[in-house]
Amino acid sequence: MTLDHAISQLRAAEQSWRQALTQHWKAPPDAGYTGRLRDLAEASEAQQTAYGEAAGEGLRLTPDEPRERPVPPELAPTSGRPGPPELWNRVDDAFEDLSLALAGTSIPAIAGAYGEISDAVKAVASAIDGGVGLQASERRRRAK
Repeated sequence: MTLDHAISQLRAAEQSWRQALTQHWKAPPDAGYTGRLRDLAEASEAQQTAYGEAAGEGLRLTPDEPRERPVPPELAPTSGRPGPPELWNRVDDAFEDLSLALAGTSIPAIAGAYGEISDAVKAVASAIDGGVGLQASERRRRAK
């Protein structure tokens, strides 16, 4: 792989990431929730791969300005998000790790943080699909 290819992969992964996050910013409360979560997990995985390849090509970064990077409202702790709170805590921690990694210069740390988000979001989506952590009324509605 070349450095140009690695940079191209980063750009494509960044576009996928932004599109997945946009779905959560504009999302109505509907049955597509776990689908959006899975899209986000895939985009996170693409970011992890792209940053891993960029690190392998020796790409260097300048640190980003430390700033708060809010998660989309649909994923925020105050949104009434379904699923087990302990899994959502993993998602929250992974987004915090990403924010910290992006404030530094370590491409492997950024790749790892995206990997954490992917794993945590996949776990939440699987739990929701399996009915874990849902209110009884929501389980009844899904069973119909």
